[in-house]
Order: sequence, then C-alpha cells, then structure tokens
Amino acid sequence: AFISLGTCYEHLGEDSKAVDQYNLGIDQDDPAAYLCRGRIYLKQGYKDLAYADFNAVVEKDTVLTEDSDRQFALYFLWRYEEALDWQKALDTRFPDSKVVDFSRACLYSVLNRPEDAVTAMEAAFKHGLNNFSLIDNNEYLDAVSDIPEFKSLEEKHRAKHNALIESIRKEIRSILSGEGSGPAFSNS
Repeated sequence: AFISLGTCYEHLGEDSKAVDQYNLGIDQDDPAAYLCRGRIYLKQGYKDLAYADFNAVVEKDTVLTEDSDRQFALYFLWRYEEALDWQKALDTRFPDSKVVDFSRACLYSVLNRPEDAVTAMEAAFKHGLNNFSLIDNNEYLDAVSDIPEFKSLEEKHRAKHNALIESIRKEIRSILSGEGSGPAFSNS
C-alpha cells in the first residue's frame, strides 16, 4: 500500500509525500520502497543517498519472486550484466508470468534495447497483462513508448481489452433488461 500511494504522489509531483510513504515501506523492510525512494533521490541529485538505497535493494532482494526489483537496482548501479542475469533467472523461474515479462520489457527499455522490450511486452500481453494505466504511467518504458512497433502492439491489445469490456457491458445490460442470459452469466 505504501508503494502504491507513494507512486501516486510521485505522479502528482509531490516527491516529499512520496518519500514519506516509501519511508513507511522501508520501516517494514520492503526492498521496493528503497528502490522507489532511491529513484527520487537520484532525480533530486542526491546520488550518495540514491546509491545507498539501490545497494539496500541488492542486499535485501535476494530471492527470485515475480515482483523482484533487484534488476532495476542493479541497473541504477551501472551493473547491467548482473541486472540482465537476474532478469534471466526470473524469466526461467517464472516463464509464464505477465509481471516478469513486463519487468523484462521495462529493463530492456532502460537499457535501450527497444526490439527486446517490444518482444517482452508482447509476451506480457500474451500472458494476460491488461493494466494499461501501468503501461501509460511507467517511466521505465519512456525509451520505447513512442516507437511504432511498441505503439502498435499496445494499441492492438488495448483495443482487444476495450472490446472485451464493452462486450461484458452489453451482456450485463442485456441481462438487466431481461433480454438475455449470456454465457458468462448462466447458472449452468
């Protein structure tokens, strides 16, 4: 919860409130909170504080989990090969994870590997990613968000998702009006 709220404050440009939230996450020893706070420190020019936070992530985030942030801390510490190695270990451990695929897309984007980022994003969509606000508001994807292949891929999956939502809405309206009982809502 602290990370989500901190991220909201960041998007509102309220970095001090974001840091307050990340500090609450750090009080609970959450490596992601260190990463987020470190990114703010880096943006503000406090490199020593930022690198201390990134090193804390590397020290604490040592178990392969879908939501691991170690690869990004390694990236910020200029340890690119280690970041890629960690990401590859995540890919091996969680081959069908939209979360890991999305992280891979983000990592490849910041490493300026746009083709790999697009391929990873395609895998994330294949595995069920449909959180478009996460995509729209993720600065890790800035390097690829405007390239035609990425935009085309995102637009295609956004359209599919929106069509699905609209079909569900129509089915609900039909049921509520007494005109139908579509397959998604049948009792059988």
